Amino acid sequence: MDSYLQQLPQLFVVSTAQWHDDLQELHIDLQPVFQRHDRLVLTGWESGVEWWIVRDGQILFQPPLLTDDWLIGDGFDHPILKPWVATFPPSILALLMRYRGQRLTLLSLISRSPALCELFEQQPTLLWMLLSVAQEQQWSPAQLLAYCHPSTSDNQNRSSYALTILAACGLPTTHTALAVLGKIQSPVFCQHEFRQIRALMALDRLEVLNQRHTLPMAWIDLLIKIKDHQDLDDYLPVVIQWQEENVEELLVRYFKHLESLVAPSC
Repeated sequence: MDSYLQQLPQLFVVSTAQWHDDLQELHIDLQPVFQRHDRLVLTGWESGVEWWIVRDGQILFQPPLLTDDWLIGDGFDHPILKPWVATFPPSILALLMRYRGQRLTLLSLISRSPALCELFEQQPTLLWMLLSVAQEQQWSPAQLLAYCHPSTSDNQNRSSYALTILAACGLPTTHTALAVLGKIQSPVFCQHEFRQIRALMALDRLEVLNQRHTLPMAWIDLLIKIKDHQDLDDYLPVVIQWQEENVEELLVRYFKHLESLVAPSC
């Protein structure tokens, strides 16, 4: 079954599809490839996003809650998926393009929960971190869903709910940590960004980091490198003042600073 599933994105090229507006489902005919009456069914946003494979009227395969992005590859722009993708809110689709690894799971969850959808629009990196941790630690669906269905009291206090998710991710449970997480910028969020965000949150300098308006990932990468070679206390003020995304310029300033520390005194 795994090899079968891995072929699906490439098979879209020779498959045909039909959008059923009444069902809010996209049916992709896989028979031309496998010589079997197999169909890939994708449900639209209004029905709650999910997918499965049907053979002779019976569900052959339905994926687990936590599933990788192999079905959609690097994006949602394949022509055969166009009617399905058109059901997503444009703001959600724009955010999803940056987050890799759990986009199908994200779609499944936020299309069914207005509270989660609102959280994703306000703190997309937070929800992506939760799913990445769940995958890394091999949570059961029940464990994940326990965090994805806030109680009534948490719905009334979105900040409290967000702090609960921070705790589940093993991150500091403070409003400053939440603010810092919301300032992180990257063209794409994958495993590298997941690791660097964890390292950043472990620096115990969140109050200082929060002085910046934005935290570009290139800036975070450099900060982690500096931390690995030197105590941040001496150099952090210089780094905090750096507002440009010119990594080379900051590297030059960094090494000049190191030279000043080892230069012999007169």
